[in-house]
Amino acid sequence: MGAEATDLLTRSTIKLRCSDISVSGGYLDTRNPMDLGTPVWVRLVHGGHVFESHGKVAYAVPRRGTGVAFAQPVPRDQMAVLSRGSGRLQQSTAMALRQQRFALAYSLVLSAIRVCNQSALTLLS
Repeated sequence: MGAEATDLLTRSTIKLRCSDISVSGGYLDTRNPMDLGTPVWVRLVHGGHVFESHGKVAYAVPRRGTGVAFAQPVPRDQMAVLSRGSGRLQQSTAMALRQQRFALAYSLVLSAIRVCNQSALTLLS
């Protein structure tokens, strides 16, 4: 389904494709993913129906895409419409929660790696 993501820090907007959506977030296909933690405004469009939400980049896959956690869950009535435009639909609330937990754990691991790298550089200098 068609999508737009606006980086709220730089105010830059990119048009892309949303290939996966759940009640708590979505996966945006892009060759240049946004940085982890970037606040975004996401706009999804399918068949004349529009869903807009604040969100945050939960994870990024280099040269593949960005996982965004929505600030508010997608309402059930909109989920039914939007799911027809995405490649897959995660209908299960339990699955959506697992996906969100994974994204959080992934971001924590990346943060820990950055801290370790910075500490190692400090010790070496």
